Amino acid sequence: MPHELSPQQHIDRILHRPQTSFERLQQPYLESMVQRNCSERTIEYWATNLYRFNNWCAARAIDDISDVTPEIVNAYRQYLFHHRNPDTNKPLKFSTQSCYLVVIRRWFHWLHKRSILADDMAQDLEIPKPEERLPVDVLTADEVESTMNQTNVERPMGIRDRAILETFYSTAIRASELANLQLCDLDADRKVLIVRQGKGKKDRVVPIGERAVHWIQKYAAKVRSILAEQTQPHPKLFVTRDGHPITRNLLALIVRRYMNKAGIEKQGSCHLLRHTAATLMLENGADLRSLQLFLGHARLSTTQTYTHVSIQRLQEVHNQTHPASAGPHPELDILERPDPGGV
Repeated sequence: MPHELSPQQHIDRILHRPQTSFERLQQPYLESMVQRNCSERTIEYWATNLYRFNNWCAARAIDDISDVTPEIVNAYRQYLFHHRNPDTNKPLKFSTQSCYLVVIRRWFHWLHKRSILADDMAQDLEIPKPEERLPVDVLTADEVESTMNQTNVERPMGIRDRAILETFYSTAIRASELANLQLCDLDADRKVLIVRQGKGKKDRVVPIGERAVHWIQKYAAKVRSILAEQTQPHPKLFVTRDGHPITRNLLALIVRRYMNKAGIEKQGSCHLLRHTAATLMLENGADLRSLQLFLGHARLSTTQTYTHVSIQRLQEVHNQTHPASAGPHPELDILERPDPGGV
């Protein structure tokens, strides 16, 4: 299986390949992001969006940055609005359009601020308001357990996969964070896991349950030590069959495979386990501030999304206070009885 390129490898390719006039102006901007200590994945994402704008301009014979006008930038916005996925015929989400356009607007502002361009061609660009969407699906505790039980823990890869599933569910860390875990990041005595350079390049410490600790230790002792012998020594905790560090894409395939085996049709994989853990914790009494720290959210408003997904408390209030929550009214019960006389 070919290994996916790391974010830094993507950035290196972008910065060192033959460049158009657009890319020659984008390179110093991307380098400034490196100097500001932006994460590799953030830089990769911005570079990809800038490259998308380059291709759109090139397809319309706009080969020089001096040919770009506010009307052309607005035409790109219109193009994104009308664009349809060729496979599904679905439009781009407004949140996606917004992300694409913010990149372009900030790039032109940066060029103008440094007097590289006389005018800021995107200063009046209107950014669509993103939708406020809830997580589509959340698993029940029984569905999570059913997924866990699909692993064949009599086999080495089944032990590894059980450790992965348990870690996702117990800690609610992101797929990229799990892929970056090192052997030394588990403190089994204190039952905590160190997440190094998570989203926003921030370290944090999260609690991990005893069951997850058990499976990680079993995997590390009986499986990883054998698999890792096939490669040059490296500190990553979870590895592939041939001993290489595991990737986010492979993690998604692993989680989805066991959900399919459990007969779960809900959409998602790694992030679905994260959403599920957060929602179940909230329903069981976790406060938002603690949940924010646990999930590594920069803003409490992001964590508050789960108050809309966790419906259990609202259902309890509804049952206690709403006049029509107690069941069928006696008069309705009479009306629903069959007429003994018939017609």
